Amino acid sequence: MSNHTKEAFARNLLNQEQALSPQQYSEYRRKLNEKLLRVEREEKSMRIIAVVSWGIWGLLFLAGGIVDFNPERFPEIVRLSLLSAVFVATIVAAVLSLLYLVRYRPRLKRFEQVALLGQIQHELSELRDRLPPSSPGGNHPTH
Repeated sequence: MSNHTKEAFARNLLNQEQALSPQQYSEYRRKLNEKLLRVEREEKSMRIIAVVSWGIWGLLFLAGGIVDFNPERFPEIVRLSLLSAVFVATIVAAVLSLLYLVRYRPRLKRFEQVALLGQIQHELSELRDRLPPSSPGGNHPTH
């Protein structure tokens, strides 16, 4: 982020309209925390599902290898069934992983950024309230 972009960002934050009252901010944070917890649970669930799908794929792959190295002990239908299952499990695991990486992970990051931005805005409002009235924008007179 360039200095000009940082300055514009800071200026926009400082020039925002009326800040939330402590009660409004408390309610806003409560609702935001509830949404953030829900999104975190969804992200964690999807991550677990993706990891488990790769675990199942690994087990099927291992079983397919065992069957393939001992073709005389297993009928051809078992070998073809395991090969098909490994193929399907590969596609399912890849799709679930892609879904996690494209949808769930970025969504969690966005909610975390919104929560952080709300906190920064609240802290800026508190700092603005602490500034003396004779120094708008934080310009201090020189002696």
